[in-house]
Amino acid sequence: MVDLGAGTGRLAIPLAEEGYRVTAVDPSAAMLDVLTARTEAKVACVTSTAAAFSSDSEVDLVLCVFSVLTYITGAAGLSRTLHTISRVLSPSGHLIVSIPSPEVLHSYEHETDEMDRRVDVEDLGDSLFRYRERTRVLISHVWRSFEDEFDLRLWTRSEVMEAAQAAGMVEAADVSADFEDWGAEYLILEKAIAPA
Repeated sequence: MVDLGAGTGRLAIPLAEEGYRVTAVDPSAAMLDVLTARTEAKVACVTSTAAAFSSDSEVDLVLCVFSVLTYITGAAGLSRTLHTISRVLSPSGHLIVSIPSPEVLHSYEHETDEMDRRVDVEDLGDSLFRYRERTRVLISHVWRSFEDEFDLRLWTRSEVMEAAQAAGMVEAADVSADFEDWGAEYLILEKAIAPA
C-alpha cells in the first residue's frame, strides 16, 4: 500500500507494524527521516509529491487522508495527483481519500507549560486559505521557536469526484459515517470498469 503525504508516519508506522508492506510518500525528506527513526518496522520511503510519485509495480491500496488534498492548491495539480494514483492502482485496487470540511480550517491558540502554539488561517477567497503557524516548544529546558506559512485549498466533493472520474476512477463507497467526528468526508474510489 502507498501512504501519500505520510509525514512522520501517523498511518504508515502502525500499518507496517501490523505486517503490511507500506510505501510512505512525502515531499519532505526530513519528515520521512523522522518516520524511519520512529520504528523498527520496514517502511519504504519515497521523497516525492503525490503528483510526481511513480511505482514500478501496481498497488492494491492508496491512502490520501488527513487533509493531504488541501496542500494541492490548483486544479492541474489535483488532476495530476489523481491520474498518478489511477496509474499505480491495480485493476482491483482502491483509493481511500478524505475531503476536509471548512470547519477544520480555523485560527486557534494552544498553550501549555511546554508549548505555545498560534495558528492563523486567512481566507483568501475562491476556497484558498493562507495557513500561518508560530510555535514555541520547551526542549531540554530551552525554548525553541518554529514558524511555517503556506497556502491550502478546500476542495469540494464534486471537484474531487470530477477530477477522479477524468482519471478513470469512480466512487465505490462513502464511509464518512464511520468517521463522523473527523471533520471530513471519507470516500473509497476504484478504477472504472471499461465497457466491454
